[in-house]
Amino acid sequence: MAEQGSVYDLRRLEQQLQTLFSRFTYKDLQADSKPFCSSFCKLVEYYASRWKVPLPQLRILEKALCCFTQASVFFTVNCDHVLRTLSSLALSIFELLLFFDQKDFYQDPLKKSPLHSRNVAQPLLSIRMFTCFKWSDFSKATEVEKCISSEPPIFLELRVRYLLSCQRLPEAQALAKCCALHPSVGQHLFFYQVYLTGLYKTSHHEVLLEELADFRGKDAVHFLCSLESEENDELLLDFSRAFLSLQLCRGDMHFLCDLVSVWGRLHSRLKHQKKFFLMSVNS
Repeated sequence: MAEQGSVYDLRRLEQQLQTLFSRFTYKDLQADSKPFCSSFCKLVEYYASRWKVPLPQLRILEKALCCFTQASVFFTVNCDHVLRTLSSLALSIFELLLFFDQKDFYQDPLKKSPLHSRNVAQPLLSIRMFTCFKWSDFSKATEVEKCISSEPPIFLELRVRYLLSCQRLPEAQALAKCCALHPSVGQHLFFYQVYLTGLYKTSHHEVLLEELADFRGKDAVHFLCSLESEENDELLLDFSRAFLSLQLCRGDMHFLCDLVSVWGRLHSRLKHQKKFFLMSVNS
């Protein structure tokens, strides 16, 4: 029944996309592609959200990609709305591909997609380079380097998030560490967040303090604020205390007030007793 439902949805999607295309003339698409792209995204999102398993979603996105590339010849080159739509499709497809091994496909899942089109080539080339590299095997440093260098940071972030969602914590932390230390990828704070919080949760406190010592006030504040929606307050409080302690030992006053503000706010949220708060200040 699920297979039949998937096929039915694909046919319905294709019909409705064709209807959508017929509402816009060549001049309409040349003049302003925003209305078309907006309607296209809503339609694809509706059909993809009807399924909670990856394979039907992947088929829907592949069908959407094929239909979109057919219309791409009418768009102006490097149109922002078109590129954003393609980027959204690329990210969604890549995220779904993480749930599969290469053996699950008899052929390239995007083989039928006309990636040679002038408007769609660049945003989707990285998907063609997709590999199911086992991140727990770090015996081949050149292979790790090749994979990290060949994918944009957002794809690597999706890999890490996927590993975390599957509770494959050692692999997620190992990949995050490689990305954090990589010269071209390491500037993305997300990888440091996963790597450093992983050290904290596995009680590697000495290594963690060595890594935190490289942070300056502005970076420390940014790190803590960006983690607020991801981690619990107890962890954030320990990090803020460590940052403050390191900065005071260096005699660095830059952004010190901001750090103290974050630290005090966390104490307040946790409703720590006044006595405990004063003991923490004195330490």
